[in-house]
Amino acid sequence: MQYTGINLQPGQTVNQAVVFRIRYTDWSSFDTSNDYSAPESGETEIADRIAVFNSANKLIMGSQPETAGPSSSYNIKVRARGTSGNETINLTVGGNVIATWNLTNYFQDYNVTTSLSGGINVEYTNDAPNRDVVVDYAEIGGVIHQAEAQSGNSAAWGNGQCGGGQFTEWMHCNGYLGFSAYK
Repeated sequence: MQYTGINLQPGQTVNQAVVFRIRYTDWSSFDTSNDYSAPESGETEIADRIAVFNSANKLIMGSQPETAGPSSSYNIKVRARGTSGNETINLTVGGNVIATWNLTNYFQDYNVTTSLSGGINVEYTNDAPNRDVVVDYAEIGGVIHQAEAQSGNSAAWGNGQCGGGQFTEWMHCNGYLGFSAYK
């Protein structure tokens, strides 16, 4: 089975994969100088050093360095509150919703454990009059990331529009507050 034109993100799966080709999205040469997955011969067609695991985390193709393997889990803690206590937020990792929380009107810690990789977003999902969300911080893998230090906030009101504000812990509109990927 061939999957042409599909870009797999970390942790994303396809059924019955047989062959993978690794390339940059702009089709430029793949820099393999410090890449374990690159074939030793420099051959770009066969890369048998890429570890492929099935849904049971069993290695089904390729090989892996000693430190590689299915990703291990890590904890994400979001400290947040609503202004009315009726606000709802989602936590997404790599575009996947991994938790949905109904907020109170006082700060609480909301925790989840995941093994997914990719960008981490807090999404405000039910904006209405007299509703706003304040995210104090996200603790990702033991490291605290202050919300007001993040530049990606499509839910902040600023310059007369949603998404026009940045570097704030406030979420005034449906949208997301973006944090860096953990892995």
